[in-house]
Amino acid sequence: PHDLKRFHLETLNLLGFPGSRLLKIKDGMHLQCERLFVPSFGSTWNMSWTCEFLRDSFLPDDLSEPHRLIYISRKDAPYRKIINEEEVEDYLREIGFEIVQMSELPFLEQVKICAEAKIVVGAHGAGLSNIIFCRDAKVLEIFSPSYVNECYWSLINIDGAEYHYLIGEDTPGNLPFSRRNFKVDMGRFKRTLEKMMGEFK
Repeated sequence: PHDLKRFHLETLNLLGFPGSRLLKIKDGMHLQCERLFVPSFGSTWNMSWTCEFLRDSFLPDDLSEPHRLIYISRKDAPYRKIINEEEVEDYLREIGFEIVQMSELPFLEQVKICAEAKIVVGAHGAGLSNIIFCRDAKVLEIFSPSYVNECYWSLINIDGAEYHYLIGEDTPGNLPFSRRNFKVDMGRFKRTLEKMMGEFK
């Protein structure tokens, strides 16, 4: 499509397809092709060879050993946000976490952050897709009670990494059921993180 996002262009360029090689299609345009190759999409995204391809293609050479504590914020998302995120972030900063918004960062910086992460925490959303680049990290995924999707659990299980999840508390609102904002129970959240971080104490 003609309106590709920045990360689309960055990843295509890294794979050898700069903008000059792209034919961007606008609505109403038609093409007649002599040969057309269409990549499959569906169950292949969480297969081990897919993960290996992405890591081989995008992991930089200058990585430190996993040590970073990362929280991926959804504050700039239009829906399924944590309504007490300020409280969540304040606590996480106190115990040494970095707060990041993946949408603000170049793609390779997103890759580096997760590749150097020891623990990644975040609400379910696109930013967590970068956990594919984690190396021996623990992941805590926070769900809205109205929308639980197992895709990142499947992704983590390819490597047998340590996965945790927490279900938030529903809040009333006019958003569709699968898009409602939600609240995190701080007591349960702290207990879960304390368990995950036991080795750092």
